[in-house]
Amino acid sequence: MGFPFIAPLNPLLKKKFEKREKLVQNNLKGLTMPFAMLSCGAVVTKTNSGTQIKEIIKNNAWPTDATTYYGCVVTNTTDASKLYQTGKTIVGYDLNGKPILVEGETNRRVSTPIIESIEIDTDGNNNTLKIAKVNLKVFTLKQLEMFELFFLRPSMDVVLEFGYSSDIRGEFYDKIQQYLFIGKGYTAWEKKFIKIFSHKDDAYKEAKQQYLKALRETDFDYDYMSGKVTGFNFSPDTDGTYNVMIEISAGNELQMWMPLKQASDEGQTKRASKNKIEVYDQQVNKLAADINLPKLAKILQNEKKEYQNEFFNWNMVNKNEKDTNYSKDEYISFKLILYIINNSQIFTPTKEKIKPVYFEDLDLKKPVIPVSSWKTIMSTNSSFILPGEVPKIIVVKAEKGKNKIVIANNSFHKCPINGKSFNLNTNIIYSDSDRDKEKKLKPIPIPLHTGNLLNIFLKYETFVQIFNQSYTQGDVVNSLLDEINFNMFGYCKLELQKEDSSPNGGPLTICDRKLLQPSQSKLQLDKTYRFKIGTSGSIIKEFEFNMEMSELMQGQAMFATEYDIINIIEKGKTDNTLIVAEQDAYSSADLSFLPNADGYCSINKVGVELVKEAVEWQETLKKELKVEPEDKTDETEKETINTHEVLRNNYIRFKLNSGDKAPLANNLIYQDPALIQSTLPKRQKGTTVLTFLEITITIDGTAGITSGEYFNIDGIPEIYNKNGYFQITNVKHNLSDNEWKTVIEAQYRMQSNDEDLENSPTQQPGKNYTEVDAVKEESKKSSSSNNNQFKLGVTPLPKQPNGPLTFTPFKPPF
Repeated sequence: MGFPFIAPLNPLLKKKFEKREKLVQNNLKGLTMPFAMLSCGAVVTKTNSGTQIKEIIKNNAWPTDATTYYGCVVTNTTDASKLYQTGKTIVGYDLNGKPILVEGETNRRVSTPIIESIEIDTDGNNNTLKIAKVNLKVFTLKQLEMFELFFLRPSMDVVLEFGYSSDIRGEFYDKIQQYLFIGKGYTAWEKKFIKIFSHKDDAYKEAKQQYLKALRETDFDYDYMSGKVTGFNFSPDTDGTYNVMIEISAGNELQMWMPLKQASDEGQTKRASKNKIEVYDQQVNKLAADINLPKLAKILQNEKKEYQNEFFNWNMVNKNEKDTNYSKDEYISFKLILYIINNSQIFTPTKEKIKPVYFEDLDLKKPVIPVSSWKTIMSTNSSFILPGEVPKIIVVKAEKGKNKIVIANNSFHKCPINGKSFNLNTNIIYSDSDRDKEKKLKPIPIPLHTGNLLNIFLKYETFVQIFNQSYTQGDVVNSLLDEINFNMFGYCKLELQKEDSSPNGGPLTICDRKLLQPSQSKLQLDKTYRFKIGTSGSIIKEFEFNMEMSELMQGQAMFATEYDIINIIEKGKTDNTLIVAEQDAYSSADLSFLPNADGYCSINKVGVELVKEAVEWQETLKKELKVEPEDKTDETEKETINTHEVLRNNYIRFKLNSGDKAPLANNLIYQDPALIQSTLPKRQKGTTVLTFLEITITIDGTAGITSGEYFNIDGIPEIYNKNGYFQITNVKHNLSDNEWKTVIEAQYRMQSNDEDLENSPTQQPGKNYTEVDAVKEESKKSSSSNNNQFKLGVTPLPKQPNGPLTFTPFKPPF
């Protein structure tokens, strides 16, 4: 299963770390010596013309003469017997074991090029790229001239392997030898490399399983990455040698950051009349013209059955005056957008660049990109639509005959678009890569309220604008995800990332980092692996604990007290929920939500006194200025506004069919975010809050550690372990002359103790308002009855003096 779900540290890694701890305690630390090998599949041959090379490629007639070399291998060590050369200088050996000779240079007594250090980082582009910087020493200019043919070429395919070559726990050394790319000849190297990226017979999936198997069977003492050379530089040293740096990027997702095709040698497709062309063809022609991809129209026309329902509200025509009240904004689904992006690049070496990895059905025909959601969530502006069941918003008669707009809890309008709904009607999904011992798909549990990103409909105008202003496909996707994240009330954090942790990364997917499995909602932190800090039994070589606020958070912290004081003076409490945990007058000074393990907590006494002083001074001013309290019985102009009219005006209305003379009411967009937000739990059951506390841990080199896994730490204040855990956000590897270090970067996540609020987070039945039970049976008789009873999902309303609340369900006049 991929990264979308938070996961505990791999149990096999946990055993490995515990084994290392015992070795440290017994002063039997492993005598480790790391190895590193860089190999490439370039064929270097001596020719007289470029035409000859074209003939070789065309006829598949690869030469085998003495001046042709198949690949090259460079390591961090050299054979002592060949360290100093007395004959011709060599660059190294090709994959068939043949020395690669340097012409015009003899008796220089120099070493072959050697790897001095390696730095590997997986943090590029939301963990979608694994980037390695390999520093090498090349000893002569002639050697460099030959070396560059193999490695200093843009997009050259290479493999970087590293691990432990000798170890007191050496039972895994033979296993490492089995999985190495080199040592079996050029043909075997080429076949293994191609399999990693090939979609033929799903070869890449088998390669991924082989990679994970290699990690397990070598006890995570070996790793590799296969990718392309994406950068290099070299400079001469004072002794005549050359310092070379090669940057290698792993993952076919590199294509996502190639420039989009913004120009075409074909003119824009003409928008044909509706009488001459089918509606679907007209839609795809317009789409292809607007984003300047004429060839896309033909591609989509061949996929009509699959994508004809991915358009909404197109070709709206004003038949009469009333039609001007309906939205003319056009929308397309994220499913269609994903297809467009995957087919927008001229060079498409992979079958799919971004793809869903989860499905709603066992036949894997209904793809899903899971998104954290809630049953009453809905769109509050025209940027996108969340189709399906949307909450009913009604007008109720409250205290003193005043009307209020509220959400009718557990009552919904059915508003699918072309049969599509955002929220899933299932709490399990499936993944092709998640099978049991009998090779059957295993159900993967997801939270009850989970949406499907593919069924979100985005405003077409927004998509076209983002697409045409973006330089790469990655820019398009990230901009669209930012738009969705911004308008989802903080419920999701959608990001591009790898499907898994295999060396090439596999296809890209989109994950919601806030999604948590129900089975992990109450994490058993007492069983979580704990790294130890200190001299006894610790395998940590370096440790750093940081708290660093962003500039925005620094500003919020600085001005939080002043903001609170203003609200306290005006309202008697603060509404600064972004900064403080509660809403009482002194919440910004109350730091008891972060006690230590022994129960001690902090109070910012200065903050308390500032609030008291501000309130006292305001009272003094009122007395001196003889300010009279406001008459609460008088209705202001704002209170007398027709509530029904407000409700009607807040809806953005749509015709589900442009030809409808009397369209049914639909409620896809309601422009009052505060009302919708009032029904959304601030924290779902078992979710966690990512904090600004970060740690960095350095341990002996270990493969297989994955972003998303979590752990705890002994040696820091215990309250951190009691209230949360550290989730891995990045893994780096550093190899030097005699040491392999793995650097783990993690952020602290505070575990929530809140339970799911199946109703509203502010709803407290029986406390602040009266439920009307008498009409519940009546509501079952007819969904159109005026006596329908709803539980309120908003700020509690006071009881009426003469009986329970009276509800007046509102029927929009459209």
